[in-house]
Amino acid sequence: MIYSKELEPIFSKIRSVEREPVFSIILEALGGDCSSNDRERLIREHFASDMAERLIAAEESGYIENLIYEFEDGDEPMPVSPGFVVLSSDIDWDNGVVNVNLDKEQIKDISLFYEGEDIVAGEFSEPTYEVSLAGFCFLRQQIEMMQPHIELAKQSFSKSAVTARTGRPRIWDWEGATTYLLSIAQTPDGLPTGPGAQAQIERFIADWFVSVSGNTPSSSQLRQHAAKIMRALKAPESP
Repeated sequence: MIYSKELEPIFSKIRSVEREPVFSIILEALGGDCSSNDRERLIREHFASDMAERLIAAEESGYIENLIYEFEDGDEPMPVSPGFVVLSSDIDWDNGVVNVNLDKEQIKDISLFYEGEDIVAGEFSEPTYEVSLAGFCFLRQQIEMMQPHIELAKQSFSKSAVTARTGRPRIWDWEGATTYLLSIAQTPDGLPTGPGAQAQIERFIADWFVSVSGNTPSSSQLRQHAAKIMRALKAPESP
């Protein structure tokens, strides 16, 4: 029923962390230069200052972790993609706690994960995700539709609060944002390059979303899409 989306899992607390090996991050960014004598300089030139310092300080055999999503206890439980439950091998049904480890290929499954799912919208290229969810429940209306002859106890949170959060998460117009960036690329100054370029591109994208919708995606989503743009700009052209 969860897999078919007849029941939508809802949680009151969510925490998601992405992890990637240090070597993998540096290798992708610097390529053959990753072991050169200029390694530290190249890292500082390529990455934002906070990430550069973390990479320089880290053991090359270690991992870099980013907290990419956190939703604390509140009045409005959060509906999530069914994949977080379907793919979990660690569910504490008594306490309503789900822990799941995912990789980037798993979250591409559109039958299990909503497009643009904030909970796994990180910035790494080859990440694994560690997601913890608590306060597991389902919508009363969905249960009543499947078992109309059973009288359910009242929920501890307001029905209106949950109803306001149901349905698929907001789908952001990334194609429109990319088109906007292409228009900037056609100007005399073009898109920014060099140190700090990704942060500027993030600001361009955020400003565009504010102008067309009055709101912006999460900072982790902005980082993720700006990073894709940066990788595309640095990709060698085919002969």
